[in-house]
Amino acid sequence: MTAKAGLKQLENWHRLRQIRLQNTAMIEESFSKAGLPLWPKQNQATITMLRYPLLTQKKWEIINLAGKQGLDIAGWYASPVHPLYGDDLAKVGYQEGICLNAENLINKLIHLPTGTSLNKRRLEAMMKIICKIIRSD
Repeated sequence: MTAKAGLKQLENWHRLRQIRLQNTAMIEESFSKAGLPLWPKQNQATITMLRYPLLTQKKWEIINLAGKQGLDIAGWYASPVHPLYGDDLAKVGYQEGICLNAENLINKLIHLPTGTSLNKRRLEAMMKIICKIIRSD
C-alpha cells in the first residue's frame, strides 16, 4: 500500500511540486511580513521544500498550541538518531551530549507543511500562533 501511495505521488509530482512551490512562496511572504527569518537558500537553487523550517526557542509551546487547534506544525526529531530517544540511544552507541550542535538544533526546529493541506486560512492561523508565542518574551 505504501508503494502504491508513493507511485500515486510520483504520477502527480509536477502538480504537487507546483503546489509546494506556491505554498513555500506564501509562507515566505507571511514570514517576511511578520519579520521572521526566511530559511536560507541560494538564489540559483531550484528546490522543492516538503516542509518549511523555522528555528525558535519556543518549539514545544508552538507545537502544543498548534496541535490543540488541529494545525500541522511539526517538530519531528527528538534526537540526532531519531526516532530513538531515552534508553534506546545507548543501544546504538549514542549518548546525549555527543552531538550538542545537532541536539540544540533539534530542540529549536519546527516545520510548516507546504503540501496540499496548506491554504491561506490555515497559514494565517499558524502565523498567529507563531507570532503570538515568539513575541511573548
